[in-house]
Order: sequence, then C-alpha cells, then structure tokens
Amino acid sequence: MKRVILTTMILSILFVASNLFAAEKILDYGFEDWTGNMYTTPGYIFSSGYESYMVRHDNASDVVSSYNANEMGQTWIPHSGAYFLLQNDGSYALNPSVPGITAGTVNASNLVGYNGTYGGQNPLEFRSEITTGEIFIRLWARFNKGFSTIGGNCKWIFIGDKGGNLYDNIYMHFSTSTSPTMKFYCDTEGSWLGSSVPLTNPFDGNWHKFSFYIDYNNGIIRGWYDVDNETAGNVTKSWTAPDGHIGGTIGPNYMYIQGNFSAQQPKEETYHALDDIEVWDGMPTGINPPKNLRRVPTP
Repeated sequence: MKRVILTTMILSILFVASNLFAAEKILDYGFEDWTGNMYTTPGYIFSSGYESYMVRHDNASDVVSSYNANEMGQTWIPHSGAYFLLQNDGSYALNPSVPGITAGTVNASNLVGYNGTYGGQNPLEFRSEITTGEIFIRLWARFNKGFSTIGGNCKWIFIGDKGGNLYDNIYMHFSTSTSPTMKFYCDTEGSWLGSSVPLTNPFDGNWHKFSFYIDYNNGIIRGWYDVDNETAGNVTKSWTAPDGHIGGTIGPNYMYIQGNFSAQQPKEETYHALDDIEVWDGMPTGINPPKNLRRVPTP
C-alpha cells in the first residue's frame, strides 16, 4: 500500500512539473475580430506609431472572407474561421480588385505589409511575454504564382533579439523563384546557416504551413514546411550553433512577417494570404496551454 501511495505521489509530481514547464501559447490570431483597420479595430495586433507605414499598410492589406484568384483558377477561402488577411505584394492592381487594396503600394525594396520597413517599424513585441529564451511560430500562408517571378529571397519570418551583447537577427528565408528553397540567416553566425532545402509547390495557391523555432539557450534553429505535429525528428531544415549559443542574445524580442524581397520587384501581379498565426514560448508539447492568450503589443 505504501509503495502504491509513493508511486502515485511521484507520478503526481511529474505530472505537475510537466505542466508547469510546458510551453505556453502567447498569440493565437486568425483575423476573426477584424472590424476595420489599424486605426479603428480594438486589439489590432499590427498597430504602429508610424503614420507613413500605417497608411501604406492600410493601402496594401485587407481582411476578406474569400477572393477569386482567377489567374490561379482558384477561389481562396480562410484556412479556418470566416476571414483571412489578403495582401498585395506588388505594384500591380489586384484583379479582381478588392476595396481598400490599391496598386503601387510597394517601394524599391518591396517593403510592404504588416511588418513595416526592413530594420523595423512595426514588430509584434514579446519583451515581457517570452522569458524562456525560446520562441516557436506557426502560421498558414498561400501565395499566387507571381512569387516565382521575383527572383530574390523573401525574409519571410524575422525574429529580433532581446538586446544582448551582440545584435542578432534571425530569419527564415524562402527564395521567390521557380525552384523555391528554405534558408536560415543570422547576422552574427556567419550569415547563411547551412544549406538551403527545396520547398514543394509553395506558389500553387494552396494553404501551406510554416513553423519556426529558435532556442537561444542552446543555439538551435529549426524550420518546418507543411509538417504536422512538429518535432526535432521531422524538421524540414535545422541548424545548431557550433559553440552552443546564438551570438550574445538572451532571447527573442520581436517578430516580423515578410521582411522584403532583397530589393527585387515582382514582374507580374503578386499577392498572398495569411491566417492562423500562433506564437509559443517554447516547443508545443500537446498539453493544452493556459487560456489567458495574449495579443501583443497591447493596444
């Protein structure tokens, strides 16, 4: 009887510990509560204090319930829920047009969308939300065929540091060409990290899943493309720092989605959609996280 009680106590302690240190979901956003724009929508997570950027964003993006991607022979609908974000990534007008999205919304470096200019005006900040030294991002995106004409590298997911001894920015790139690949880049780790990995049909107009994990404590970067139940064993691309840490940083500070296209210009109509953004403070474990999900920055 005593052995049974002791075993039960040990299992209970292990269960509590596993839940105590389970990753927490910091952000879960699918554009369902979007009722206006960055000026009018409470809780709009991409808000910014930069007037010129906000105007450009307002001109380039809108939340819609469907879109007739006619040159793709598709009708785009949300990945889940009733709405998704549609973004014009080029200087060509969308056809068919969408109220609120205009042509000519791109500058010389294609700095458009919900992240502001390269170098940073409009990040999602995690200064207080993430203190683990880890970050995991999961999102869904779909791209039209115009992305294959750009010919540069899209700084797709950009993670900035928490202000350590060195300034480390880490990117998940993918090349915008007829043979797209996934790449990692870090400012202080010898630029490109490892070899590039081919991606299968990202510009076919269908929803594709991108996941990105950074462990600053142990110098680990992992990326997944169209992978469910992401683990260390099913990564699309991974990299580990030879010295076991990433530069002088102590953790993630902020995040952008879609940095730029390495100063290239799309050669035809180019747009994409985004839905179901998740941010965690570690690798998801399958344990249900606390329900006090936070949108950041707080408006």
